Amino acid sequence: MADSKRQQLVTAIKSRLGLILVANNYETNAGLHVFEWRDHAVAETERPCLIVRDTLAEAELTHGLDWHELQIEIDALVDGSAAPTTVRKLVADTLKAWAVDKTFGGLAENSWFRGDDLEVEHESKRLMGAQLRFQVDFKTNHMDPYN
Repeated sequence: MADSKRQQLVTAIKSRLGLILVANNYETNAGLHVFEWRDHAVAETERPCLIVRDTLAEAELTHGLDWHELQIEIDALVDGSAAPTTVRKLVADTLKAWAVDKTFGGLAENSWFRGDDLEVEHESKRLMGAQLRFQVDFKTNHMDPYN
């Protein structure tokens, strides 16, 4: 069976973030480490990294279709003495990658950036993170998550 449209979107987002590489004209190589709903600590060798989560989905029936608003949160984690600068670069890289195609090949009607928060996790190790929030709007046939 095919994946639901929601899963297809999460997969497309992860694939897009995987393109964040210096070789592709980005400022970081976070695309080497893109995870979905990471449930254990990120090793030092896995940073910088991005963790994608689809945290909230709301739907409304309109004209026979279910219109979905999907909230995506992306955690960006970096470390090192230049962590504040690097985390800002990673936020910029994520926005740049997202903007390539805000419909993810037509899976979504539209999507946009909702904001971010920066935070120091362990000040002595200079581990920093950012949480970016996006909204993805997509439609399916009524009560059919696959079409």
